[in-house]
This record gives sequence, C-alpha cells and structure tokens, in this order.
Amino acid sequence: MSDILVSPSAMIDIIDRIEKAIWEKYSSYKNASRYIKRWHKVFSDDYGRCCDENFTVILNDKDQINLSATLDTMGDELLMQIAVDLGIEVPGLIYAVAEIKGVLADRYENVGDVFNKAFEKVASEPAAAVMMANSALELIIKRICSDDRIEPCNSKLTLYKLTQHILKQFKLYPDKDLNGNLRNIASGLISVAQAVENIRSENTNAHGTDREIIDNPLYAMFILNSVSTVGLFLLNYYEIEYPVEIREFDDEIPF
Repeated sequence: MSDILVSPSAMIDIIDRIEKAIWEKYSSYKNASRYIKRWHKVFSDDYGRCCDENFTVILNDKDQINLSATLDTMGDELLMQIAVDLGIEVPGLIYAVAEIKGVLADRYENVGDVFNKAFEKVASEPAAAVMMANSALELIIKRICSDDRIEPCNSKLTLYKLTQHILKQFKLYPDKDLNGNLRNIASGLISVAQAVENIRSENTNAHGTDREIIDNPLYAMFILNSVSTVGLFLLNYYEIEYPVEIREFDDEIPF
C-alpha cells in the first residue's frame, strides 16, 4: 500500500507493533527469522541472475536477524500484509479483513487465494482489487451452496442474484415475514452486493467499459471492507447453523 492510504507517522507505529507482535509470537531470533524469510522474495533477470529483492534481511553483529532494521527496508504494501497476517489493526482497514483472511486460509483455501490477491492489489491496482473482491464474495456464496443441506445455486448467477439466493436459504430474505430490523439489515446486504457488482461492471476493466475507472485506493479499500464484512457474516452464519456433521464409526475393525 502507498502513502495515499497511510501516513508516514502511522506506518512507523505499525512497524513498531509488527516488531512487538513477532517477538511475542515467535520469541526467538531463529523463529522470528524463519517467519520473516517466508515473506522474502528474490527476483532474477532474463539470464537467471539475482538482481532485486522485495526487502533486505539485515543481521546484527552476532549474525542474528535485526528485526527493526529489516522491517524498515520493507515497502508499505508488504508491511500492511504482514500486519494483517499478525492480526494487527491498521488505518483504513476494518478488522473484518484480517479475520476473514484467517477463516479463508484455514477452511476455504481457494477462495482465500482470490481474496488475498484482491487485498494485495488495493494500492497498486484498485480496479483489479474490486474485480477480485467481487469474485471472492461470489465464490464464498457458491462454496456455501455446495453443501448438500442447502439448495444449490445456478453457477452462472452473478453476485446480486447469488446474495438473494443465499439469504433465502438462510431465511433472512427481506420479505414481510422477517423481523423489521433484520429486514433492513438484509436489504442492506443485498444493496451492498448489487453496488459491488455494478461497480465491477461499470467502473473497472471487467467489460471494457468506457466509464470512469476506479483508480483511488481508498475506494478499493472501502469496497474490500464491505465485501469482508458481508462475507464474514455469511460464513459465520453458515458454520453456526450448518455445523459439520461428524460421522460415528464402530469400534470394530472392518476386516
């Protein structure tokens, strides 16, 4: 992410919190170094020669990682990704983003890959981030609807229709039988889905539109926050109301 999203003083605060979180979580130079090196990338030129890296691993005089100095060599976008991975709240980012990243990584890996790519592109390619956020929410709903206990959805449906479908399955569709306050919230969920779908279609390069293209990272972050909140609600509701069925097995060995 760029300074468009976070000021230099806020970034220094984030770096300090990242350093503190890493030491608290990994507690040794060895494990802190292992964690940091998972983020390290070396880029080669056309001849296979090393020519660049995304940050520099700096060592102290005992050949142990100098975590503070190493973090200072990283760009804002990478630092944001590490902060989210460690569950650290950052400016402009609703905590639901960090939480849904964890849920998707643990139990919905394919959806998580799409969502992570959306997050990574917020600053550099806002329009692409919006397209991927839309796709991630579509995949979340389709994944839920693959459960045999839920009526399957048409795989060709787009986000707006998919959201209507899943709310009907959850008995949360905003009709006259639903509690008035819940009806307002459910209507809001549908409105969010419709707006995200429309922005994807009309304000990104998804369909070669000639209209205004989303190029402000703040807009992309706002949309990603909205998608995270809706997606997290749907996943939590699904996992609570449709718990995984545990099969019982006989103690006897079947051979």
